[in-house]
Amino acid sequence: MEELKKVSKFSENGCMITGESTISAKGRYAEAKIAAAIQEDVVFFCRNSKGKQDVRRLADAINKSAEKFGYTDIIFMDGGGDSLILRPTDAPEQGYDPFKGGDAALLHALHTIKHSHCRFIHAIVAVGLDIDPMAFQNNIDMLKERDGYFGRVNLKTGEQEDFKLKDLFQFQDLKFLGKYFEISEKILVLNDADLKDRSKTKSHTATVTYHALQGHYGVQRTYVEWEGKVDGVPGVHVLESHAWVYFIDPIVAEQLKLDLNKK
Repeated sequence: MEELKKVSKFSENGCMITGESTISAKGRYAEAKIAAAIQEDVVFFCRNSKGKQDVRRLADAINKSAEKFGYTDIIFMDGGGDSLILRPTDAPEQGYDPFKGGDAALLHALHTIKHSHCRFIHAIVAVGLDIDPMAFQNNIDMLKERDGYFGRVNLKTGEQEDFKLKDLFQFQDLKFLGKYFEISEKILVLNDADLKDRSKTKSHTATVTYHALQGHYGVQRTYVEWEGKVDGVPGVHVLESHAWVYFIDPIVAEQLKLDLNKK
């Protein structure tokens, strides 16, 4: 939090970011750019305190935001699917610890919050970039057995499967996509020309999501250092399936992870 300037704090690890805020920490922080683009303040949660991860303060920030702003529901978004890596074997690479990292910290924090009036929902888009697709589906099936799965929606076509959150979203039309594309094009590095614009942000999953919702399938550049190659060509293979967003109960997911790893 020490690297954040011109923000309004509501807890030790939570604040409101405006288009005038600055973030000097290393990493891909686009919150101030998003706030400027949508002309609204953005809620920011930090999982670290004095250089170390602090799940207790993260949970406190989430809880206090719900109390201060009167939220009835908070949706946390993940791109790629690594938040649903519940066992080491679910990851595309060896040696992965499902209890480490930002996504793991979030699920752990939500699991520790007791008696909140706010409903917590986790949404996952561009599945398969950061998790084995078969492992992801297996974990979804186990969440279904525990009533921790709220269905999925295709954000490009509007198609729905087992969707249980119609009290929040109807998805009867997709008019919001026009604004989404406009904001994405202001913020993301999407082509070679954007590399010259230092105000734009590189993001692997956000760029893949943008192309999937535009219908730009096939190999697309994301320009991040870990981009990889497809048949020797820099980029990632954008699929129609990347347009689906899955909605789950993060607290049930964390408990499932604990049970699977016998913790």
